[in-house]
Amino acid sequence: MLATIMPPKKRQRIEEAPPPAARCSLLDLPEELLIVIIRYAKHVTTQSALQRTCKALNRLLEDITINQLTLSTHHMFGSRLMAPHYSKDLQRFVDVLQKRRLRFLRRLNLVVNTPSFAIGRGQRARCYLKDAKSLRHFSIESTLSRQMHSRLPMSGPGLTKIMQLMPNLISLSLSDVPNIACGFFKAIRGMRGLRNLLFTRCSMSTHFAAEYGFLGELTGKHLPPEITRLKLDVLNIGRAISMAARADHLFLSSMTNLVELELGESAHELANEMWYSLRSIDLMSRSLTTFKSSSQLLCTLFEFAKEIMGPTPLEYTVKPLIQIDITGGG
Repeated sequence: MLATIMPPKKRQRIEEAPPPAARCSLLDLPEELLIVIIRYAKHVTTQSALQRTCKALNRLLEDITINQLTLSTHHMFGSRLMAPHYSKDLQRFVDVLQKRRLRFLRRLNLVVNTPSFAIGRGQRARCYLKDAKSLRHFSIESTLSRQMHSRLPMSGPGLTKIMQLMPNLISLSLSDVPNIACGFFKAIRGMRGLRNLLFTRCSMSTHFAAEYGFLGELTGKHLPPEITRLKLDVLNIGRAISMAARADHLFLSSMTNLVELELGESAHELANEMWYSLRSIDLMSRSLTTFKSSSQLLCTLFEFAKEIMGPTPLEYTVKPLIQIDITGGG
């Protein structure tokens, strides 16, 4: 009897079990997305879920170092119509800068959009100040003063103390600060690394401007000598120029490292003091490479100086700037 030939049994294919799915949690999301989730969690169920991990989230967010920051007084102090004594705002400002996540902060923009850092009411608070040594770039924008079409001053001592917190600045910019005074200039005098000093739509009192020019401060002798870029858009600077011309203190003659100069319309007095201005420009031109201004009159003055001063031609470039109305008025 013939043996029944059975077909060979097929080997059963043993499929490998899929790897267990990786466990994902809320903390695995990018930090930026976590911040958005926390900020916009409005449903009760979502808030309840976040509560179970809030401590871990807070620890995570505290470990995120911030290198640049825009900070507004509205964010720090809330909405208010009146400000307390500047020392209380200053202490709160210092406390924010001392947070662990800001220990490597290099660039800070402070927007003053509420009444803040003013003389205010109440007793002066004792301040515990610590230098922001890592900070290299700092700017103050007093948008409240600009938006209300008025000059709402910050406290002079308060502004001075803010400057003293930042000894290692490379660039310093002030916009719409209406009370630049003696204390401020004394505070920045020791910033030996300062390269850029920018004033935009700022102001000084008529009395201080006259004194500043007459005492020779407009020569720049007490400004940090390393400054290479200077912008002077300061109301009443014309008064300082007039007094400096009387005392024959040549304009910015002590700033031997100045490379770029920008002047606002308020410096038109230079065009009236022709001989004084030409001698000043002759000294500045030894290092100056660029002159900028929104004033066509000042641009013409510097072009004229290039033509008549000699025997070697002046090599700086004159760049007229287009004026832009930021107030939105007609």
